[in-house]
Amino acid sequence: LRNSIIQQQEIQLNHSSDSKMGSPKENKIETPRTKKSKGTFLQRILSGNNVTKGNPQSVNAKSSLTNWSPEDKIPSIFIDCILLIERKFLKLGGIFRVNAAEKELKAIYFNWSEEKAEMDTKDGYTVACVLKKFFLELEEPIIPTKIAMSLLNAIDQTNIEIRNKQLKDAADSIHPISSAILRKLFSTLRLISQNLEFNQMTIDNLSICWSPCLYRLESLDAIQQLKLASKGITLCNIMIEFGDLIFLRGTDIPLTPT
Repeated sequence: LRNSIIQQQEIQLNHSSDSKMGSPKENKIETPRTKKSKGTFLQRILSGNNVTKGNPQSVNAKSSLTNWSPEDKIPSIFIDCILLIERKFLKLGGIFRVNAAEKELKAIYFNWSEEKAEMDTKDGYTVACVLKKFFLELEEPIIPTKIAMSLLNAIDQTNIEIRNKQLKDAADSIHPISSAILRKLFSTLRLISQNLEFNQMTIDNLSICWSPCLYRLESLDAIQQLKLASKGITLCNIMIEFGDLIFLRGTDIPLTPT
C-alpha cells in the first residue's frame, strides 16, 4: 500500500511539472519569424494565416502589422478605420485624445482579419485608437527619419511658398504608397479640425496626438529632444493644413472599403 501511494504521488508530481513546463513540441509556436509567410501583407492579413481567434497572444500576429512596408500596398486596417471616421466620427468630442479600452484594442489589433468585419459596430474612440496603434507599432515609421529631418529643416524657411516647395521636394522621397496614405490621413485630420465646434480638436491638438505616430525624432540631449518634439508638432500642423500639396503625386491611389 505504501509503495502504491508513493507511485501515485510521483505520477501526480510529474504530471504537475509537465503542465507547468510543457514539452518543447507543445510549447513551440510558429510565428511569421519561424515560418515564412507567403503572399503580400494584405493577402496574409485577409487570409487570417497569422492569427488565432479568441487568443491574440497565441501567435505573433503583431509582427504582421509592425512589419508592414509600402511594398505591401495600402493596408485594410488603414482604409477601414479612416473611412469609418469620415463617415461617422468627424464630430466626436476629443477624438484621438480619449483612450479606448486596452483589452478591446489589443483584441482588434491582434485579430484584425476577424475583428475587421465588426469594426462598424465599434465606438469612435476605439476606431481612432486602432488607427493610431497601426502607425505607432510600425517597426519603421511611415515617414523615415532621414526624410523627417529634411522636412524639419524646411519648416525653418519663413517664406511660405518656398517652405512648401521644400517640404514637397523632401516628401517626394517617400514611397508613393506611403505618400498616398499620408495625404489621405492629413485630409481626414483637416476635416476633423473643421468640426472644431463639436469635437474641440484644433489642428494643434491633432498634431500633438499624431506627431509621435508619424516619425521618431530622438536625441541623447534632453533639451534637444524637447526642441525636436516641438518642431515635430509644428511640422505635423503644417502637413495637416497643406498635406494635399505636400504629398501630391499626380493621381491618387483610390481608397475603397474592403
